[in-house]
Amino acid sequence: MDLPPLPDSYWSFDEGPFRWRLGLRPLAHGDWIEIDDSYDEELRLKADLHRLRPQEVFAALIATEDAGEEVLREILTHLPRFSWRTLPAGRHHPLQTAGLLVQEDLLLLEPRPEGLVLVAASVSFPSRWRLIDKLGLPLHAIHAPVPRYAQQISDVVDATLARLTSDALVWRTNWSVQDDPDLFQPAGQGGATFTPRPHVDAANAGEWLWLRVERQTLRRLKRSNHVLFTIRTHQRRLDDVVGPRGDLARRLAAAVRALPHDVGLYKGMQRFQGSLLTYLDNQAQLDTHG
Repeated sequence: MDLPPLPDSYWSFDEGPFRWRLGLRPLAHGDWIEIDDSYDEELRLKADLHRLRPQEVFAALIATEDAGEEVLREILTHLPRFSWRTLPAGRHHPLQTAGLLVQEDLLLLEPRPEGLVLVAASVSFPSRWRLIDKLGLPLHAIHAPVPRYAQQISDVVDATLARLTSDALVWRTNWSVQDDPDLFQPAGQGGATFTPRPHVDAANAGEWLWLRVERQTLRRLKRSNHVLFTIRTHQRRLDDVVGPRGDLARRLAAAVRALPHDVGLYKGMQRFQGSLLTYLDNQAQLDTHG
């Protein structure tokens, strides 16, 4: 399927020295949930994953049904802006039902003395992490594997989300470059289910590498006081994004070069980073001379 280009605001390639940034922006409530031409295909994929690998894509602690029901009501209130879809058949936790209606993954965070804790989630399109490893953990523990998170941004995240009100809806983006086009990616580099793609070099990087961007939203639920975190995952072949855009090639190359070694390893880019940079530099030069 040929997908339309994404807005430039989704490609948040920071310039200058690397630092984790929260980068929250206000979002109109009418723009909360995205529905595009991939809707039917991605919902079929979600339904298959929930049927074939249910424990990998949904998990919930006890006593989370009421907050999940609040999420489902919010989703159903929002969906009439688009074509109506019937509820999935069978009995589900209400958050699981909500997750099967939208392209977004849905994560429910409960305020506790130790901070916001992940208590339920429908996650069909993880970016190399496993839901079972995160359930029941507060945010700082969820992000423990992220290099420099604790030093650079953990306190800012906790303070910002503590101030989040039910009237506010905010969003941010998070990008990576990957050699795997699958939306369902629970394994990290070298994981049991990860299969490296063919060797990437500067000549084929545009075809074999993919830009993966997560459009993330945050809102506080009025009744339960939980925070709902949504993740809409977009993937575009590198050629389709930066091939015709030398400015984006230059910005992405600068962002990749700025990544510290440990962050590059975390993002899984080290094995093809040199080829990626050569490709991006070539695309920038073509645009300059075109």
